[in-house]
Amino acid sequence: MIVTIPAPVGLDDKSGSREGGARDPSVVAREDVAPADPNPDRAIRCRRCDQAVGSHAQVFAFRAARAVQVFPNPSGQMMKILTIRATHHLTAVSVPTTAFTWFDGYAWTVMVCARCGLHLGWQYDVVGTGTPGRFYGLRVDSISE
Repeated sequence: MIVTIPAPVGLDDKSGSREGGARDPSVVAREDVAPADPNPDRAIRCRRCDQAVGSHAQVFAFRAARAVQVFPNPSGQMMKILTIRATHHLTAVSVPTTAFTWFDGYAWTVMVCARCGLHLGWQYDVVGTGTPGRFYGLRVDSISE
């Protein structure tokens, strides 16, 4: 099943021409992923250095039917992310912001692998109240299993 939703614009706006989290009027499809993992403790790893950064046991679908979602960034590049409740061995390299967020009510922070510095995704922290208080969106093209 494919569900279409209005897509918020995300990271990588180098032009600075957009203001304060304006919405992109395009529509994107949420991708289906494989059924429940038979080995939920299997590690999710940095594609560059093989550092374990998470576990399949922590993967969940946030505001969608599936854990893998696709969003456009301001330059039009499609970003495929995996939502996960907890990670480890990640380092924040930006300050939290709600500009261009893909998830209303959440501020994002750029996260990189603590070992090699590869951009692995974003940490999302709730602004105000909401559940979960924090989760992560890992770039599917930057992780391996």
